[in-house]
Amino acid sequence: MATSTSLKNVQLESFRYYFLPVEMRMPLKFGSESVSHVNCLRVSAEVVNSEGHRAEGWGETPLSVTWAWPSATLSYDERYEAMVVFCEFAAQSFVEVNASGHPMEISHVFLTERPPFVLEAFNKGHSAEPMPYLAALIVMSAFDIAIHDAYGNLHQVDTYSTYNSEYMTHDLSHYFHSSPEANQFQGLFPADFLEKQPLVKVP
Repeated sequence: MATSTSLKNVQLESFRYYFLPVEMRMPLKFGSESVSHVNCLRVSAEVVNSEGHRAEGWGETPLSVTWAWPSATLSYDERYEAMVVFCEFAAQSFVEVNASGHPMEISHVFLTERPPFVLEAFNKGHSAEPMPYLAALIVMSAFDIAIHDAYGNLHQVDTYSTYNSEYMTHDLSHYFHSSPEANQFQGLFPADFLEKQPLVKVP
């Protein structure tokens, strides 16, 4: 028999993504490089539940090339283009995991199974210099955010209100596995560490 939590599980169906140019008011300097513009990766994710209901969500992050991938050998454009190509790797890999659950659970399965292999495969044929793991994580973060947003939209609730036992199958101890700290988190969920009434504006 399906539990109330399992009925709230979703599966990732597909992604679409776009690149939005943003001009900065002031240049930013990272190490020896200065940048006056950045391209933001904007991702749309579609999820579906066991009853066939679907929802779309959005995620976005700047592709911070100079911060995530400092290099003395590759130009900014070469590193940026590599991160753009990696977006397709990330999109395909997320869907191929074929996991279901809360977005935090889906992304955990993905992070524990795929990134090292995806990044290794990418680096073998797409860059004269290996892409750092941090650069890959920045790309994947936009996809992760979009899944969380879609989940909240499907259930018609604030996504932050879903980080509890009502929506999640596993408590936080699950993510520590055999670590000695795991017992400290039994029965606890992310919601237990979030403000119940967050500020709506900065004082």
